[in-house]
Amino acid sequence: MQRLLAREAKTRDIHQRSDKIVEGILKKRGEATCSTDEREEIITNVINDIKPIQEEHMLVQQPIGL
Repeated sequence: MQRLLAREAKTRDIHQRSDKIVEGILKKRGEATCSTDEREEIITNVINDIKPIQEEHMLVQQPIGL
């Protein structure tokens, strides 16, 4: 469940920062502009490259006795 929530959060962040992400990738390629289809492809590729959260970074709930 944590992995799913982490992926959803990263996906939302990518969509919020999509202009900067596309701009940076185009700059690396040496291109100034791209079509809407190319932009969507770039964002899709970035989302597909999201790595799952590592187990050591996951939260663990431990019961405590009171």
